[in-house]
Amino acid sequence: MVVNMQTGNDVTQMSSQFATNRLNQDGFTLLAVLAAMFLSALAANTVMLSLSQQDTREREAQLMQVGFLYRQAIKDYYEMSPGAEKQWPKTLKDLTYDTRFVDVRRHLREEYPDPITRSEDWGLVTIESGGKTGISGIYSKSTDQPLNTAAASFSGFEMPSVSKYSERRFEYIPSVNLSSSSATPQTTK
Repeated sequence: MVVNMQTGNDVTQMSSQFATNRLNQDGFTLLAVLAAMFLSALAANTVMLSLSQQDTREREAQLMQVGFLYRQAIKDYYEMSPGAEKQWPKTLKDLTYDTRFVDVRRHLREEYPDPITRSEDWGLVTIESGGKTGISGIYSKSTDQPLNTAAASFSGFEMPSVSKYSERRFEYIPSVNLSSSSATPQTTK
């Protein structure tokens, strides 16, 4: 049996080589871990952007649906006015609880929030007719730019192209010429 006895100098030299190799490997491993983290963060960012755009598209579709419901309710309120004089709703609450009749009429099941701002605070398009002011339409108060800025058609209701959400007006305009009856639409905030 041969015993290889190394001197203290050889042991020190081997341990310093081992330490140098280990340091070189640690640097490479650290670089690989940083690259993997960067690629993971980049992939997560792409997924989050896609999910955010999908959420925005869904809220834009909800805005079209809810806006059309309000427009239809305003139309029903106006067209079903008792008597000869047509009336506009004074508040959005009038659309959910119309007491102009013997029995209460509900032109709208509930007051829906604005899907874009997620609040109950809608912009109101008011109209003055016969010395009385009423609501002829609604719009979102958001000044953000929509993903879909092109002209839109929803259930036969045509809307022009827009550059921000607040330009999408869901307004009922009767087929009768309003200018002859001195009714003028106005926007209120």
